[in-house]
Amino acid sequence: MNKTTQAPPGTLSLKSLHHVALSVADMDRSIEWYERVLDANVRLSYQMPDHPVRIAFLELGGDIELELIEFEGSQAYPTGSMPDEVVRTQGYAHIAFAVDDVVATTELLRRRGAGVAWEPRDWAESSLRTANLLDPDGNIVELVEPLEAG
Repeated sequence: MNKTTQAPPGTLSLKSLHHVALSVADMDRSIEWYERVLDANVRLSYQMPDHPVRIAFLELGGDIELELIEFEGSQAYPTGSMPDEVVRTQGYAHIAFAVDDVVATTELLRRRGAGVAWEPRDWAESSLRTANLLDPDGNIVELVEPLEAG
């Protein structure tokens, strides 16, 4: 279905993923990390009236948008920050970005100060090469590249 075709009445028609939101401990530190490491630009940032909550929407290129939420007194994720630990708790596991070259992108982001949780590795089952980075709060940022067939 292209953008000019309307879905029939009663049919669900999701257009795209609008954004992903992450709870962070320190908004300024997180914004600095996403700007430095992933070339993000702050589109909108504000304090919620009458609530201890700060919000920032970051543009990450293309149609990718990330919402950061700083809630005063929020608690860290209940498990570790390694990919094989996070999946043991239901809910958020990671945010993944498609890239042309996982190995080169991992090295670039490492030079920009990103921590690497898992070095690039190939997954035959899904035909993907991935690497996992950590943001300042231990949120997993995955890089994904399709493996060549053959």
